[in-house]
Order: sequence, then structure tokens, then C-alpha cells
Amino acid sequence: MVLLEPEKFLAELEKCLNASKAKKRGSVFFTMKRYDGRTKPKPRDAAAAPEASAVHKCLVRVTYGNRKLSSHISQTDLNKFQIAFSALMRHGLSNIGKAAAAPGQAQPPAESSSAGTVNKSPAVSASTSTAAAVKPTKSLPAPVPAVAAATARKKGKAV
Repeated sequence: MVLLEPEKFLAELEKCLNASKAKKRGSVFFTMKRYDGRTKPKPRDAAAAPEASAVHKCLVRVTYGNRKLSSHISQTDLNKFQIAFSALMRHGLSNIGKAAAAPGQAQPPAESSSAGTVNKSPAVSASTSTAAAVKPTKSLPAPVPAVAAATARKKGKAV
């Protein structure tokens, strides 16, 4: 793992994102966590432990394929780093689209309307009957009996 300065880290991250975008495949993994500067575990004795520093750091890691990058960001520089990082991620992730459906799966039907908007209010029929006066525009699937029974058992009700 390569430990870089924050500016160099952002430049290398941009290279990883561009390479991933050029190949149109691959994953860039990003992790961020608090780092206290220790490389060894804490001792069990509280008296033998050195005092913790008042300034904390953030450990930032990126993995792209076999390439691993890391950087330590101080607490005072964290806001500047996050602004630069978010701008880089917006630029790097701009071309992500929806995943294509598998060949065996059907696409959900697209809702259409004459005005281009979806009517969310229930349709009212011309019938004078109160039971048939309101019809939902979209029916909900029936509840699955096995799921309803399992939920009732968890709540302590007899099925």
C-alpha cells in the first residue's frame, strides 16, 4: 500500500477513476476512518499507554484492481480535502447509468399519460354505486400467506 500526501492522493485517485471509466468496467473501493497514528495495538495496561494526541487524523484508502493507495488527512485539512474529493467524485461518477436487465428478466412497464404526467388520483367511474365508484389505477400484489403467517408468529399471534 502506497502512502501519499493528500494532493498526490487525489491526483492518483483521478487516474484510477479515469482508467475505470475508460474500460467501462471495474470497481474503485474507497474507505475512510479515524486514525490515531498508532501502528501497534493498544497495551492492556492503562498506565503504560501513551497519551492520545489532541489532533486526530483520517485514514483514507482507495483500491482499484491491484493498485492500493492511502493517505493520512489531518483534522485541520479535512474540510478542504472533502471539498476536493467530492468535486472529483462528481466528475468521475458522471457517466454511471442504470444497469441493464438480465436477458431472462422482463422490464417493468413504463407508465404513460397523454399529458406526460402520471395521474395519481383514483379514477371515478360513471356508475352510481358507491362500492364501484372508486377504482385504483394500479392494483397492489396480494400479500403472500407464508410471510403473513411468519409475521403473525413473531408477534405471538395464533395463525
